[in-house]
Amino acid sequence: MSLASSTLPCASSPLVSSPRSPRSITKTTSATPAQANPSRRRIRTARSNIFNAAAAAAAADAADASSPTLPSPSPPPPFASSSAQVDSFADALFDIQEELLRAVEQLDGSGARFLREPWTRRRGAEGVSAPGRGLTAVLEGGGLVEKGAASVTHVSGALSAARAAALASRGVPGAVEGAPYAAAALSVVLHSRSPHVPTLRGDVRVFSTGGGGSSDASSSSSSPSMASFGGGADLTPFVLHEEDVRAFHGHWKRVCDEAEEEAAAVRRRSSSSSVSSSSSSSSSSSSSSSSSSSSSSSSSSPLYRALKASCDEYFYIPARKEYRGTGGIFFDGALSSSTGGSGSRGGNGGAEEEGDEKKSPLLEVDGRAFAERVARGWLPSWLPAVERRRALPVSERERAWQLLRRGRYVEFNLLYDRGVRFGLDGGGDVDAVMVSAPPLVAWAHRAAAESEEEERLMEVLRRPRDWA
Repeated sequence: MSLASSTLPCASSPLVSSPRSPRSITKTTSATPAQANPSRRRIRTARSNIFNAAAAAAAADAADASSPTLPSPSPPPPFASSSAQVDSFADALFDIQEELLRAVEQLDGSGARFLREPWTRRRGAEGVSAPGRGLTAVLEGGGLVEKGAASVTHVSGALSAARAAALASRGVPGAVEGAPYAAAALSVVLHSRSPHVPTLRGDVRVFSTGGGGSSDASSSSSSPSMASFGGGADLTPFVLHEEDVRAFHGHWKRVCDEAEEEAAAVRRRSSSSSVSSSSSSSSSSSSSSSSSSSSSSSSSSPLYRALKASCDEYFYIPARKEYRGTGGIFFDGALSSSTGGSGSRGGNGGAEEEGDEKKSPLLEVDGRAFAERVARGWLPSWLPAVERRRALPVSERERAWQLLRRGRYVEFNLLYDRGVRFGLDGGGDVDAVMVSAPPLVAWAHRAAAESEEEERLMEVLRRPRDWA
């Protein structure tokens, strides 16, 4: 299938009249000042060419809509890495991935299905530096989702000098050259067809250095605290609907608040079990618990604030002096209570400790539980924008601006994204690593915002706001 197949029209798209006919383009009829300005004619012509090419490609590939749906393949067989905790989390990720794929297919509503590609890399095979398993899933040509991808990766190997240095610079424990490592991740990106629906990206991951350089695979079990969790979710709008961005951030603030409240409850139970309590002290404890919960609900949400700031910092494009989107949350280095205690050590959104004076709120939450909570929150955080915007009419101008802004998305992935570099450094499948790229992208020389609507978006991308 050609690249253009990702523009396949379908009935639920506001840009089409039926799933079996060429796309009917909805255009605005009112003239704008920019249309009468000759200095903007060049960019407008380029945009028109981009949009018309996309429409033509969609019509050419419309026959693919009737392609038969093949049975979904099973996930690859279990794989034993140097970390039992990583292996256990990977099993959970495959389950979450399948739930997500089915939910997205239903939400899209066009009949488009994810192509599921399970894979394995055997230890000792030629060119394999990180044996493992995974499942790459791609949906193309949907009505709501022009292209979507959700991939699980579960690998193990030995740290190269470059990778060890990069990890050590972020405070990852045990990151030395030659150290055995294990990693698992689930990533998702949903590139919307309509410019009014923002792109959603999310990931959760775990990384274990397995005992600080020992080649003995069992060493990770003697140092379970070496496994750390990370992840997040962020939004990339093309037409700025502030209500949608506020709802997105409000969702993740609630997720963070709930995690903090649960961590506080665990601490209270731990404190209460360490001493014998009488009925009166139990009553006092209950009163204290209620007071603490009330205080938490009215707090300034330190976990959300820290993770929101980390997200803004990570998704910055220095070459453009702008941010990729309107942010969300991003965390790295959270530890799990199943390995001997909650906490975080280094990394974005993690603990930057100075003696005992400064501790990140991420220190308090259970890393694995929080990562799974984040993964299950991706679609609910996106739904309000989908429900409000998917049926809005789309102008030629809006579609062309969407393709230009997608160019920034690609620039960030290729120049700055750590996950892309990690995948390529490990000798992975290039197509699988780059599966998060949007289906159609455009670059126009010296392209700039032409309308008040576009400039409003650019103002937000130059100076991040507090949304929740």
